[in-house]
Amino acid sequence: MPKKSSIRQKNIRKKSDCMALLKDKISKNISEYKDGIYASRQQAIAVSYSQVKKMSPYCSRYMKRSSRKISRKVSCKSSKKRSRKISRKVSRKSSQKRSRKSSQKRSRKRSQKRSRKTSRKM
Repeated sequence: MPKKSSIRQKNIRKKSDCMALLKDKISKNISEYKDGIYASRQQAIAVSYSQVKKMSPYCSRYMKRSSRKISRKVSCKSSKKRSRKISRKVSRKSSQKRSRKSSQKRSRKRSQKRSRKTSRKM
């Protein structure tokens, strides 16, 4: 049974190998982008990530970590935005209800005044 330190060294070696492979692919694809094969630098980088994942599937676990951190930050921001939108909707609805009630009261008062005027004339 191998020691824990040797297992850690293997994992680090794999990670460094994956990162080196990814770095080489990115540089190749960016040079292809300059030749006109890809539409943008972002596309060249995205293609290199997918090529590395396809060539060596064990590298995908090392590439996922950074994307998880980013997605967590985005999800927190989006949940805050959702809560703000919901609170705004609630406040708008309540203000609309208030305005409806007040307009209904005004219309009732107007109709009562009109009916009083017509009843006095007769």
